Amino acid sequence: KKKKKKSNEPKVIEPKYGILLNDTVFFPEGGGQPHDTGDIIVNDKQSIQVVNCQRFGPGGKLVLHYTHDPIPENTNVELKINVQRRFDHMIHHSSQHLITAVALNSYNRKTLSWNLAPKDKSCYVELSGELKMEDEELHLIEKDVNKCIRDNLSMLPSFYTHEEYEKNGNIRKAAKGLKLGGSPTIRVMEIDGIDINACCGTHVQQTKDLQAIKFVNTEKGKDGNTKVFYLTGERLLERSNLLERNAKEITSLITCGVDKHVENIKNLLQSQKEINRNMKNLLKSFAAMSANVSNHPEFNNESSNIIYQHLPSGNSDFMKSFIREVKSSNVESIRNFEKVTIFVSVGNELSVGAFMIEGPEEEVQALGKELVTLWKAKGGGKK
Repeated sequence: KKKKKKSNEPKVIEPKYGILLNDTVFFPEGGGQPHDTGDIIVNDKQSIQVVNCQRFGPGGKLVLHYTHDPIPENTNVELKINVQRRFDHMIHHSSQHLITAVALNSYNRKTLSWNLAPKDKSCYVELSGELKMEDEELHLIEKDVNKCIRDNLSMLPSFYTHEEYEKNGNIRKAAKGLKLGGSPTIRVMEIDGIDINACCGTHVQQTKDLQAIKFVNTEKGKDGNTKVFYLTGERLLERSNLLERNAKEITSLITCGVDKHVENIKNLLQSQKEINRNMKNLLKSFAAMSANVSNHPEFNNESSNIIYQHLPSGNSDFMKSFIREVKSSNVESIRNFEKVTIFVSVGNELSVGAFMIEGPEEEVQALGKELVTLWKAKGGGKK
C-alpha cells in the first residue's frame, strides 16, 4: 500500500453542535457565497465560536450555527459576525454581479458560473466564448467595470412577488432557475441602470465600496468558455503589495528597471540553459575519459573486481554516463566482465552525495546494504 503523504495543513476539528436560533444575522452558505463565521455571546461574557452555518429543513428556511460548545435552550444571546470575512465576501460577490452585467450588456458575454474563492486566492467569473488576458475586449470589460465603480451606482435589494418577478422583463433570469423553497417573495439585487438579478447573497450598497476590480488571469473553461479571475478590495491591495515587493527584490538582484525585468530574466534563463548544456557535455566527456580501465590501477582481474570513480561536482547524469561508458569500452578487454562491479559516486562535504552500483546481483545487494547503513543513505536496486 502506498503511504499517505503528510499534509502541512492544520488538522480541522469538526464542530460537535448545531445551534438553532429564532433569528440570525449570520449568512448561511448559498448562492455561490460561503458562510459567515463569528461568535455567539452568552450571558454577556462567554463567547462561543461559530465555525460554519448552513441552511436546513423544508425550503432551507432554518439556519444551523455549528459550534464546538453547547448552548442551553431558551438562552438569550448576542451575535457577532466576522466583519472582515463578511465584507470580503460582499465585495467579491457584488463584483461578480457588476462584471456579469457589463459583460452581458456591452459584449454579449453570458456568465455561466462563478466562484468566490478563499481569501488567499482569486475569484472567477466564467464567461461565454474564448478570451485571453491580452485580448482588447477583456481590457475594455475591465475598463467599463471600473467606470461603473467610479460612477458610484447604487446596489440595493428589493422583493418581488412571483407574479411580479415573471412579468418583469428587465430581470436577468438565472440560467438554472430559482430554488424558491416555498417563499412568497423573491429577493432581487439591482445595480442602478444596468442590472436586476435574483440573489440571496450579501452585497455592498454602492459600487464605490468595491474600490477597484482587476482581472489577473484567464483559464479555459468548459466547451470553449473562459474563466476570468479577478480581485477587489483588500485582496487586490495585498496582491499589489506582494507584486511591488517582488519587483523591488528582482530589481536589486538583476540591477535593472521593472520595464526590463522580463527581458533580462529571459536572457538569464537562456544563459543558464547553455551553461547546463555545456556542463552536461563536459561531464559526459569526462565520464568517457575516466571509464577506461587503464585509468583505474586499483582494478585487478585477479584480486579486485571493482571499478570505482568519484567526482565531487558530478551528478546523476555523470554517474549514468560513467557506468554506460565502462560497459561499452571495457567489455571486450576484461575477462569475465559480467563479474565486475562498477561503483561511482558524486558530492562533497558541502552537499548531499549520491552513488550508483552496477554488477552481479549478490555483490550489489551486499555492498549496497553496507553503504546504506554506513552513510544512512536511501535508495534501492538489485543490479
